Amino acid sequence: MSIVETNKDAGRHTVVVSESYKGKLKAVAKTYHLTQGEVIEVLLDQMNLSQVGGHLEARRRSKETGRTTQKDVIDALKGLTPEQLKAAEEALAKIKAGSDL
Repeated sequence: MSIVETNKDAGRHTVVVSESYKGKLKAVAKTYHLTQGEVIEVLLDQMNLSQVGGHLEARRRSKETGRTTQKDVIDALKGLTPEQLKAAEEALAKIKAGSDL
C-alpha cells in the first residue's frame, strides 16, 4: 500500500492496495457506512505500534530482499568480456525499444 498526495488543498490522498485488500477495505467501509479513508484513519488511530511494528518491519525486509542493488549489477558486469558486454548492451537496447522506457 502506498499513499500519494493528490490535492493539498482538499487534503485528499490516493491509497494503492492489492485487489484482495481493496475488497476488504471496501467491505468494512460499506458495513459501517464510512468512507474508505475514514476506515483507514480509525485503524491507524487504534493501531498499537508495539504489537504491529514487528509485522511492518518484516514486510519491509521481505520487500528489500528481492531487490537488486546497483552494486550487484556493477559486480556482475565487471566479470563480462567485451563481447558479452556488447551483447548485453544490444539486448538492453531491444528491451528499451520494445517497452518505450
